[in-house]
Amino acid sequence: DAQILVALDVTDPEQLAEADPDELWAEVEPFIHSNRGKRIIRNGRQPDLEEVTDWIGWASQARSLKAA
Repeated sequence: DAQILVALDVTDPEQLAEADPDELWAEVEPFIHSNRGKRIIRNGRQPDLEEVTDWIGWASQARSLKAA
């Protein structure tokens, strides 16, 4: 997951926490079907919109824990 995000220039947890799930998915979906994306995923499971939404939620939780 991290390699996909880095490939899409999402490198900051705050940036991810503030992302819109649909907009991020619009970037992730074509990437995972590209040759580069397929190399990153290999035999792993391709993320879907639900997983991308989870990424954003986890980043938001991590950010709030740091603030506490």
